[in-house]
Amino acid sequence: MVTSEFNRILVPLDGSPNSEQIIMPAASLAHSTGSSMVLVQVVPTGGGIRRMTWHPFRRSTTHGRLSQQDEISDYLRGLAEGLREEGIEVAIDAAQGEVAEEIVALGTRHRASLIAMCTHGRTGLRRIALGSVAEQVLRRSALPLLLYRPTHDAVRREISWRKLVVPLDGSPLSELALQQASAIATAGGLNVELVHVLSDSPEPGAASDGAPGETQDHQAMETYLRERAEAISQQGVQVSYRFLNGDPRFQMVEAAQAESDNLVVMSTHGRTGLGRMMHGSVADHMVRNSSAPVLLVRGRPSTIGGGRYRLLRLLGEGNKKEVYLGYDTQDEREVAVTLVKSHILSPQQVDQIKAGAESISTVGDQVAAPLYLDVGEDQGYIYMISAALEYVEERILNPNFLLVSLGTLLVAVSLSILHPTIPLHVQAIGGTATDVSRVVGVMGLSQLLIRPFVGWLVDGKGRKPIAVISLTMIAAACLVLAAAQTTLVLMLGQFLMGVGFAMGYTSIVTMVGEVVPPDRRGESQAAFGLFPQLGLGLGPVIGIWLMLGQFLSFGSGAQETAAQTGSFTFAALAAAAVAGASVVAFLFVRDPYRPQGLRRLPKLSDSFRQEAALAAVVNFGVWMARVATFTILPIYAVQQGLNNPGLFLMIVALGSFPAKQLTGRASDRYGFAVVFLPSLILIGVSVLLIPMTHSAFGLLVLGAILGLGLGAAIPSLTAFAAGSVSSENRGAAVNTFTVGRDLAMSVGALSLGFITAHSGINTAFLVAGLSPLLAIVFYGGAKGLAWVRVRARATDC
Repeated sequence: MVTSEFNRILVPLDGSPNSEQIIMPAASLAHSTGSSMVLVQVVPTGGGIRRMTWHPFRRSTTHGRLSQQDEISDYLRGLAEGLREEGIEVAIDAAQGEVAEEIVALGTRHRASLIAMCTHGRTGLRRIALGSVAEQVLRRSALPLLLYRPTHDAVRREISWRKLVVPLDGSPLSELALQQASAIATAGGLNVELVHVLSDSPEPGAASDGAPGETQDHQAMETYLRERAEAISQQGVQVSYRFLNGDPRFQMVEAAQAESDNLVVMSTHGRTGLGRMMHGSVADHMVRNSSAPVLLVRGRPSTIGGGRYRLLRLLGEGNKKEVYLGYDTQDEREVAVTLVKSHILSPQQVDQIKAGAESISTVGDQVAAPLYLDVGEDQGYIYMISAALEYVEERILNPNFLLVSLGTLLVAVSLSILHPTIPLHVQAIGGTATDVSRVVGVMGLSQLLIRPFVGWLVDGKGRKPIAVISLTMIAAACLVLAAAQTTLVLMLGQFLMGVGFAMGYTSIVTMVGEVVPPDRRGESQAAFGLFPQLGLGLGPVIGIWLMLGQFLSFGSGAQETAAQTGSFTFAALAAAAVAGASVVAFLFVRDPYRPQGLRRLPKLSDSFRQEAALAAVVNFGVWMARVATFTILPIYAVQQGLNNPGLFLMIVALGSFPAKQLTGRASDRYGFAVVFLPSLILIGVSVLLIPMTHSAFGLLVLGAILGLGLGAAIPSLTAFAAGSVSSENRGAAVNTFTVGRDLAMSVGALSLGFITAHSGINTAFLVAGLSPLLAIVFYGGAKGLAWVRVRARATDC
């Protein structure tokens, strides 16, 4: 069984026009199968530099190395933009090291289903087919490899597949290609042509894997092809077959080039040595001489265990065994997969291997495990599944992640102590609803003012230094608020708080994306989001308790509340102490990011990325609803008998926990929009119902619903924005994303205060509740407009 799940195509590039010619074949395959693409660039280091001195991004001077990341990022981003305009989801990434090894590692990290690359870029080598990088990638990776021999004119031409050409000789090896072709044809609605070459004199040394089914008998082979064609046609695929006569190498090249829209799918052993690596050297000759792209399917199954385990890359081999890094699609975790060919063993040997599956694995110390998790037989192999220990450092719950999360929990507690207490304090010192909106809004205003510099600072000076400085500013702002007895001083403290929060939020969220595996960013943002949500739940309750002495109190206590104001100073001092503790936590974080340095004054592109603009607009809608919960809701909650409005915010935080657990992996697997769009509906409806609820219990129920929506929407939106760019620009992308929140906290807060003062609190809740619903409309319109542009461009072509 070969999986039909083509979810991601990895496309390695080297910066040369020749290497870019693989983009169109890969894009065509992505369109056919509904896959996304990942454009990657590997800069060779060490011995790789000496062997590949042609590399356009290699830098030998200090100045050159400083600009290297910017050049690679701009290069990949430019190519990605063109593909996105064609409706393909594209990500970019870069690495340094041994080229083939890094390509295989990137394929694993991005959970790629296929690797697509040209057989050479500008190496100047004459023997390029499956030589050097491509040969090593084929040998090390368990993924299919799409190879394309670039033309001399280096022109990217439009390609639209219509037919898959599959050479068959009756062997199990060749049938692996047939199963892969069937999966592609079913997904993309393509035709399949099965081809068998009748050779008068078999090629010496041709590899047949000892297949008993291989024959030159025309009648037997025709029966074989007809049976295979009928089996595939039952899946709704149009299948034909034909025979050719002569040398298989030359005949297959002619068959592949008969039409310009053919894609050849064939099997290969993937072993070292050109003479024995390919299936009878036919594939080797095909790649060298055919102008048609060739999809090589390695001579091993891509899945095992009935499709449960996906093979990602080869870890080691020996003693008739091969060990792969695999992925358990049922339990959603990485595993080690040991394969042994069952047909080369006697029944007694098969029984012995299965009986010994409880013992410790000795094949490759990287994947040794005390017990096998699963044992079975599938596709002619005995498979044994054990824990994969090679990637322990890439798990989400690593020390860096936990320290960042702890520090974020503390600063969230600090900030949320002030959220419900500041509006009540402003009211207690004689302020109005407009004064409350001004005090809250000035924090968002200061964030907007510092925002053009935040991404530049975070990417240039590093995530950790900016995080420590910003958290120190938050602690200082809490001290200012503790001494404030006038609206003006409160606004001063809030202004300083906004500057610290803007830098802190961007640096911390960006740091989370650096300390976890890139293919699990959605899941990691959901796990990380539990900590600030817990802080946002605990802080308000603690703040009201410190200020008013109320914890779980229901009743009409609005008059009591206004009278007890002296302990706001104590609440603000407690917030300062907790913020100081968060600074200590971040001092122990080991930041993996190496800053680029502030080499020049910031440009707009240093702090803002257009790719994250759509996420920022949607984020504005989410935060308009959120701002209402800590500006106008505390006063409304007290009026409805909820003397500690912090309870509402605590319930919001608790309600977000199950949503984060359920939706983190879902956003990685099914796409971010599938998660955050329904969540926006929950957010909007819950806020719209608040003014219709006239009991403390009803408010808490709506708080739980609002928490579910926020818990699902914010992590998926954050990961959506962070994943739109490469790592060196991720700070700018997150910075762009948070502009939506800043606008909501400044312009939005001021607007809600103005509406409350002139039209009533019900109208203010109406505006806040409609905002996330309008964000859905905007998102759909933007995506629809992009689709129309793609269709118009296709029509023009």
